[in-house]
Amino acid sequence: KDLLINFKQAWKNKNMEVAWYDSANSVKCTGDVAFCGYLADNVFGYRIFSFFEGDILYPHYNYVTGKMDVFGREYSRYNLNGKEVEKILEVWDNKKMYRFKRDTKPGIKKAIKYILELFGLDDGWSLEYEEFHGFPFMPISYHRNKYGACWTFIQPQIEQYEKDFSRYLEVNKSNVRPIIVITGDDVEIKGDADKPITSIVTGAGGDAKRIPAGEVSQSYENQLKIQRENIFMGAFVVLPPEARSGDESGISIKIKYSPAIEQAMADANEYNPFVDEMVKIFKYGYSVEVGKIAEYQTMNITGEIIPFIHQNES
Repeated sequence: KDLLINFKQAWKNKNMEVAWYDSANSVKCTGDVAFCGYLADNVFGYRIFSFFEGDILYPHYNYVTGKMDVFGREYSRYNLNGKEVEKILEVWDNKKMYRFKRDTKPGIKKAIKYILELFGLDDGWSLEYEEFHGFPFMPISYHRNKYGACWTFIQPQIEQYEKDFSRYLEVNKSNVRPIIVITGDDVEIKGDADKPITSIVTGAGGDAKRIPAGEVSQSYENQLKIQRENIFMGAFVVLPPEARSGDESGISIKIKYSPAIEQAMADANEYNPFVDEMVKIFKYGYSVEVGKIAEYQTMNITGEIIPFIHQNES
């Protein structure tokens, strides 16, 4: 029991919930993510690899078991002027972590060349160093959504909304400037481009009048509103409903937020294997840190994702 209590407290102290949030956020925004555990002087830590940070991720799966057996992360280093100075490739397997640097010199050891060929890379890489990562398994939890980022399906609607909204703004802008119609001969307008018109003088029978600004069609505004709602619904985001007077039952609230709840439940099933791997990596790394490897490895601990459901708690 004490081990479980310490495990839960360590999970909080190491900000593993933040790691989970950053991982889910990366998948939703870019399509994939990798959680990497490490041991530095027998102290556990983690890193999040994401396209957000300029990382290109290379998972490789065993063709028999379908499980990931090698993982690579490619990234670039830049100088103070923002110019790329070198490319780095880091590779993990069940025992070691390898670090490669892009090099113009060909020729790589046979074993290293095999690793690079797994990712479809050429031999223009040189090995900087390799070291044991300290885990009895590959300390990488990787997840990729097969459909891509959360906005993948609604990208066409987003682009159309941007076009229509731009037209809407242009119409409004044109209505802000007054239009004056002048008729007659010998017209004299006093004023210039930098100053407002002070007077308009016309000949006999002349006239000057201002055309009132038009209003944007209500149907146009309704169109933009419907487009915006469809974008949110396509991403399973439910806009907060209008508040009603009096208390509202929990069932009613759940029905209103049903699309988001259903998507959250689907996401929970999708991410469960990823979180289980996170727990596995953390459990071993933390057991090394506190010197209780045997005790913690006998504990059967798995992760669980519980969707948040809005409800009336009054």
